[in-house]
Amino acid sequence: MIDTGEDGSVVSYRTIDAPTIEVVKAKKRRREYDIPAMHQLIVSALLEPNPSDQMHAVIEQCSPRPGEGVVSSFRLAAGFWIWWTLLVVSQVPRRQVHPATWKKAQGLVGTDKNYSRLIAQQRFPLADLERVKDHGRAEALLIADWGRQQNW
Repeated sequence: MIDTGEDGSVVSYRTIDAPTIEVVKAKKRRREYDIPAMHQLIVSALLEPNPSDQMHAVIEQCSPRPGEGVVSSFRLAAGFWIWWTLLVVSQVPRRQVHPATWKKAQGLVGTDKNYSRLIAQQRFPLADLERVKDHGRAEALLIADWGRQQNW
């Protein structure tokens, strides 16, 4: 299950922050997706024992949000398509879910990311979600929980 943002996370049987690298462009430091490491995460997840013998991926759809800049929207969409492409070439069955769909099912409509983190801490007490910036991990866990409840 994948929360596609640069602060997002991947959930298989453990929660892993989305791999990024720091680059310098035009004398500015910024993070970019580490595509080889992203691919390796999927390959590693495919090699993990899975009781259902089949890994499934649920990836959060992305769309521009009010007040979000063009660059932010583009980078989020790029992350989505990088993850989607890696899942396709890895032949992983996948499904997109709109944020409103999984959030409604989890009782999170109209709440902020910190509330998502608090709910995930309650549902997954062994998950490392102590930092405020762990909201990407929390949302990936909640997306995974939504996906687990769906009929494939």
